[in-house]
Amino acid sequence: MFFYKIKQFIRKITPKFFINFYHFTLAFLASLFYGFPSRKMIIVGITGTNGKTTTANMLASILEENNYRVGMTTTINFKIGNKIWENETKQGMQGRFKMQKLLFSMKKELCDVAIVETTSQGIEQFRSFGIKYDICIFTNITPEHIEAHGGFENYKKMKLKLFKQLENRSKKFINGNYIPKTIIANFNDSSVLDFINFDVDKIYGNIVYDGDNKIDVSDFISDEKYSFIFARNLDLDIKTSFDLIYQKNPSSFENSRIKLNLFGVYNIYSAISASSCAISLGVNLDSVKKSLEKIVTISGRMEFVPNTKGVFGVVDYAHDPISLERVYRSLKNITLKNNSKLICVLGSCGGGRDKKSRYQKGLIAGKLCDYVFVTNEDPYDDDPKEIINDVFSGVSAASSKKENINCFKIDSRKDAILRAVNISKPGDVIVATGKGSERCIVSKNGEKINWNEFEVLKSAIESKK
Repeated sequence: MFFYKIKQFIRKITPKFFINFYHFTLAFLASLFYGFPSRKMIIVGITGTNGKTTTANMLASILEENNYRVGMTTTINFKIGNKIWENETKQGMQGRFKMQKLLFSMKKELCDVAIVETTSQGIEQFRSFGIKYDICIFTNITPEHIEAHGGFENYKKMKLKLFKQLENRSKKFINGNYIPKTIIANFNDSSVLDFINFDVDKIYGNIVYDGDNKIDVSDFISDEKYSFIFARNLDLDIKTSFDLIYQKNPSSFENSRIKLNLFGVYNIYSAISASSCAISLGVNLDSVKKSLEKIVTISGRMEFVPNTKGVFGVVDYAHDPISLERVYRSLKNITLKNNSKLICVLGSCGGGRDKKSRYQKGLIAGKLCDYVFVTNEDPYDDDPKEIINDVFSGVSAASSKKENINCFKIDSRKDAILRAVNISKPGDVIVATGKGSERCIVSKNGEKINWNEFEVLKSAIESKK
């Protein structure tokens, strides 16, 4: 605890120039020490506000099904060849030396492809330095980590640095074969034009026809540099299906009906991002379909809890207002069909993270959910009660909900889940957001309390009388 406080104090009083120099020096030494391992593998960098982890895991599954040896580092897991284990660090992107060590181990295990979840804070702290990216995937961008970066535009600029890094990468050959610089971008996102404005060899555009299409692609389709992956005719049920259309060039189309075992339109976004990347690496559409349809779940990402009580228990990592709204609106479809209730358990992260979003989260939960339980998440050194009150103020403003009748403040996250389960009836949906598959709750002075959201929710439902 003492060293944690010292570290926080030093960070506050040190000028940013010196902090950046420190990070850069560590990154350079780490790359040098491990011999720039990314030069010998195809490196896929995935960045964006939401969907990075799901896209990475889908891509790894597709590539492995097609005889690629894969390494991967994400918010929830690490993978080197046949070995896979949980990420318990609570970091989406690892520190400089650990990052390079992971890549070195992947190279040593003869991995063909390394998939690297690449975060804005990781880029800012030079954790991506020395990594020779070949394919960069842009999933989406919404306001998050705004206070950490000093505004949305700074946040976006940090993401764009990854694509500039790709553009500036020197020519790369593996086994005598040139590795093209490739961008894969979500054309549903209004910022997409910024993320494709780089000098690369190939660009794959992803478009989901879900009524949220902002960019006219007619000017791009005739350009040989571009290929497109479309998702049409969406069927958004517990299991999701859609037509995946691959437009290789203006006159060449391939089409396949994909049936996912995953729920929610955002899983379609992740699926076509992963599909585009796999296709860029030579996997055919039929193999993409077979691989995607074998995926049963992504840990902590819209993960349904099996039970015998007729209640839909769901765990999801959603922790920003836009992703929360997507989760609630998707699950609302189930409750409307069943004439049942949507019950949510949510909180907000401390540690100075996006305080302004707390009210918005509560506002969205209050509007879209029938019962709202506001509780603890990861308070760090912030006052947990203050965080809960900030979120709850949004709930109160959103509707005519009354405290202790259909909206509640409960300090203990476990108690909040138990209370949510106890008021549920068959057909109801209980969704706990913000933690996903994380294995701890971080409180004052960096203390970590063991936590498993999935197991807590499962146990609560099964023990319900």
